[in-house]
Amino acid sequence: MTNKNNEPNDTDNLEHKDTDKYMEANKETMERPPSEPEGLSEPRTKGYPPLQKGFIVFIVVVLIILVIGISTNMFGLM
Repeated sequence: MTNKNNEPNDTDNLEHKDTDKYMEANKETMERPPSEPEGLSEPRTKGYPPLQKGFIVFIVVVLIILVIGISTNMFGLM
C-alpha cells in the first residue's frame, strides 16, 4: 500500500513478513497426501472367465458356418 505521496508504507513490509512467516508455518504443518488412495478403488478384473470364452468361441464358429453356408448355397436357400 502507498500513502498520499505515493511512498511505500512501513506496514507493507510488516504484512509481507507476516505472510511469509504464515506461509512457512503452513507448509510445515500441512498434511502430506496419503501414499495409498482412500475411498473406493477400481476393482481388479481377471478378464473373461473360461465359460464365457467358450460361449464367445461357439458363437463366432456358428456365425462363420452360417456365412459360409449361405454364400455357398449349402442350405438350398437360393
